[in-house]
Amino acid sequence: MQHGLDIEEEDDIGFGRSVSLSADGNVVAIGAPGHNSFAGVVRVYEYDGIWKQFGIDILGDNPGDTFGHVVSLSADGKTLCVGAPQIVTVEQIGFVKIFTLVDN
Repeated sequence: MQHGLDIEEEDDIGFGRSVSLSADGNVVAIGAPGHNSFAGVVRVYEYDGIWKQFGIDILGDNPGDTFGHVVSLSADGKTLCVGAPQIVTVEQIGFVKIFTLVDN
């Protein structure tokens, strides 16, 4: 049985390239490394009968970062690790950022 409706983002190149789900299945992080000239974006959603975006977009710093190429969410859904391998730049020097997700 499907858990809620599809989460769709039509304007993001590569939306769903990387996905990570909390242990209880109620928090999901979704990467779109092609967003905004391949700067990338990650969006976190929470399920409460329907999927709703949690917080704001987490954006890559610069075009070519491919931020969101890899995402990993902790079991409790409160810590997010995002990889940006910069696979579309000449330098190809990647980085990882770790976030603690807090309620507003």
